[in-house]
Amino acid sequence: MPAEADTTSQPEIGRRKCEKCNKGQQEGYKLRKCAGCSSVMYCSKECQKESWAEHKTFCKRIKTDGYLQAYRDMKAQQFGYESAVALSQAMTDFTEAHAWALQHATIAHVLLRSGPSMDIALQEPRTEMLRFRFACQTTPDTPRAQRNPSTTFKLLEYGFFPFSYYMDGFSHNNELIGDTLQLCRDSHEKNLKDLKKRRPDYVGVVPVMYTDLTISVQLYFMVPIFRPPRSLTIDNFMKASLHDFTRFCAWTINAGIPLRAVNDRTIPYYGRPGRVVRPKGKGWTWEPLFDDWGDYEEDRVPCGRLPGLAEVGLMLPPGALMHLNRETRPFGYDSTVALNQAMHEYTEAHQWAIHSTILVHILLRSGPSMAVARQEPLEDVLRFRLVCQSTPGTPRSHRNPATTFRVVEHGFCSLAPYNDGPPQNRQLCAEMLTDLKTYHEGILRTNNPHYVGVLPIMYFVQGVSILQFSLFPVFRPPTDFPMGRGMKAVLGALMRYNSYTMGTPFPLRAADKRLPCYAVPGRFSREKGKQWTWQALFDDWDEYNAGRAGCGRLPGIEELQLELPPGALMDFYSMLWGTDTAIIGRYVILKGTSIRQQY
Repeated sequence: MPAEADTTSQPEIGRRKCEKCNKGQQEGYKLRKCAGCSSVMYCSKECQKESWAEHKTFCKRIKTDGYLQAYRDMKAQQFGYESAVALSQAMTDFTEAHAWALQHATIAHVLLRSGPSMDIALQEPRTEMLRFRFACQTTPDTPRAQRNPSTTFKLLEYGFFPFSYYMDGFSHNNELIGDTLQLCRDSHEKNLKDLKKRRPDYVGVVPVMYTDLTISVQLYFMVPIFRPPRSLTIDNFMKASLHDFTRFCAWTINAGIPLRAVNDRTIPYYGRPGRVVRPKGKGWTWEPLFDDWGDYEEDRVPCGRLPGLAEVGLMLPPGALMHLNRETRPFGYDSTVALNQAMHEYTEAHQWAIHSTILVHILLRSGPSMAVARQEPLEDVLRFRLVCQSTPGTPRSHRNPATTFRVVEHGFCSLAPYNDGPPQNRQLCAEMLTDLKTYHEGILRTNNPHYVGVLPIMYFVQGVSILQFSLFPVFRPPTDFPMGRGMKAVLGALMRYNSYTMGTPFPLRAADKRLPCYAVPGRFSREKGKQWTWQALFDDWDEYNAGRAGCGRLPGIEELQLELPPGALMDFYSMLWGTDTAIIGRYVILKGTSIRQQY
């Protein structure tokens, strides 16, 4: 669970609310329509008076444009609404149902446009607004009782759009945009007086327009923009992640799966999916499908897989996208740089297990030819998924590099979802492929007869927008051998044992440099004022098996039910790579260099 879910009852969607104070029928207030336009409602004369300065321009225009209103009413009736006002209210209900996705997609668009300074919110003169364009999906045959406010419209397009597009048309549009720009200035000045005192991170406002393809309903909002709570580096990966986040938000809107914060008070940025339902005799309300995206990613939710989500082709899973703005604080790290360094130290601590696991995957995939390392074109990469186990309460001095993370999944995955997404995704993959080519050509020049190719290794942390590629040079074993059922079973046992060690404080290392393929478990310790260092628990598995290692039995090994004990697995693994220590030595050095060069 990312946080304790907010179990308070959800407000009914579509209930009329006061235009000024947002109180409404659910709280027992009696609302009255504005007599001038009939498009908004107020709970009292006081609220109507306070709102008049902002509302009067639009109210007068609607009242005077009678011919246009009649045309819009006729168009609205083609979709089953008695008037344009009714269709406009339906669109308001729809955007209310999807408020979380629209609000956070707006923040992502601002970050993409102007970076962490968010200075587009201070643009003067204003030349752009953020536009979300919808199309109505109802028909006259759709009964009112079945008009689910989360599915009545479809999002067609979104992004920053020039005001000039509207100002070059009718004089009516020029006046409307002029009023919008003035409202933008007025809102900013008011926020500087009131909001800035409470929120010193306030930057400015961004005009956002919701419009529909049907009758050109235009709903304008002056959205206050705040700087991110921590420094962000908007590099290619972050841009790709933000683009993915906007695509994910658009998918939830069009799939009728509105997002809501798990808890508005503690982590309002972490959205969980739900459905809008209508119990008999009651109004439309939102109900969560689950609270934790981690449970969804591990198939532990009763709703199963969300239909269509896999086809979106996201670079990161939704849980990781949710943490783009405040991703490292739950783990006790000040920045992605700090968490990135901790991840690097973890992978170095478990380097032997990671490297041998990679080789086992390659052998199981393509046998001793190791041909998967020379894919042309590259289609699959090897991916390690990690979870961070640190918390804000973990003192830095206690963050053992072997236990700060845990590998929860590893295996081959397609590069296509990362390469077929937005331009930023393709650029990230293109940069990796360029580095791969350069690295491959460099190793070819060594004329090593055992060299096969370079395999990209992807590491990402669940719930965090950190994605790392390392380039792993692959060398075939010095002798060929058959990949029968027994061979595969033993290799699988070695992989299971490696996975076990990567979740324990006992990382594997080669205790004897002359035997780099024979690893024993050890423990990291740290003397005051010094670095973490690895010390072997024992040097020989035979000593451990005989009970003479001095460390007792390692917890959890028996439960693995390995085909061979760990010592025999090490002997077997060493045998695969022969006895030519010169070849093995060059191989291990190249592996270590490749990993370190990529961080």
